[in-house]
Amino acid sequence: MNPRRLNHKVIYLLKHLSDDNIISVRQTKHIKVSGIFGGKKEVITLCSSPSHSRYESIVRSRLRRFLESIGIDKEQIDQTLQL
Repeated sequence: MNPRRLNHKVIYLLKHLSDDNIISVRQTKHIKVSGIFGGKKEVITLCSSPSHSRYESIVRSRLRRFLESIGIDKEQIDQTLQL
């Protein structure tokens, strides 16, 4: 999958999972998405290099760990990761 397209899907997903449907996306060297999830401000950094050959699997892994950390069920994570 195209890294740009994958990034847009992840950002869209995180926006809808946030408490107030508001997130902040910043990029200096890496894309950082921050928002309020479960009453706490959380930040996730997407993969550091889109030219990496395993970009999609790295982003999925980071997203899965992030979703587990904010308390989303494993079944819901599996449904969610059908990007």
